[in-house]
Amino acid sequence: MNLSSLKLNLPRLKQRDITLIILVVTLLLAVAWYFYMFNPSRDRIRELDVNISDLQAEIAQGENAKANLPELEANLARAKQARDDFLAELPQESEVARLLDSFRQEATDNNIVLSSINRSSSRFNGIADVRALGFSLSTTGDFGSTMGFLSSLETLKRFTKLGSVSFSVQSDGSTDNPELNTNYELDVFVYTGSAGE
Repeated sequence: MNLSSLKLNLPRLKQRDITLIILVVTLLLAVAWYFYMFNPSRDRIRELDVNISDLQAEIAQGENAKANLPELEANLARAKQARDDFLAELPQESEVARLLDSFRQEATDNNIVLSSINRSSSRFNGIADVRALGFSLSTTGDFGSTMGFLSSLETLKRFTKLGSVSFSVQSDGSTDNPELNTNYELDVFVYTGSAGE
């Protein structure tokens, strides 16, 4: 094959043919540019616009948090003070015996017999520096005295929590003021942290 026969003879092409070739090549270049450069760039711009919107929302949220920081710090200080005040009211574990003696004294003051005080499992756990000790009390006394003792248990300081009360009536024939056997379940919260905290 002769190379000279393969060469395109431009002088033989008409002006119209050259224009059509240039037009087709230009159109192919425009289509390639649209699909391989313009479209990906436009998609990337949309993605960046979404990222900018997300970042602006995060910045606004951060600015709001920054503006609220003094208030949050004040709330945290108040919460810490409230926690310290609460812990200051809790008895130490070594003071539980005195508390149990106060139960006995309340029973005596209300004219009922405190027949037993037993340790039981507590319903509460997982509080930092605080331990809940469960106790069950059994008393015997008439209805009025039992209600007086129950009332005194319900008005104890906030380091005690009355859980349940169960009554059973002794069959002694009295219906006006029956003798009640009563069981009380309660939790006593004691401070277990360092005394200096």
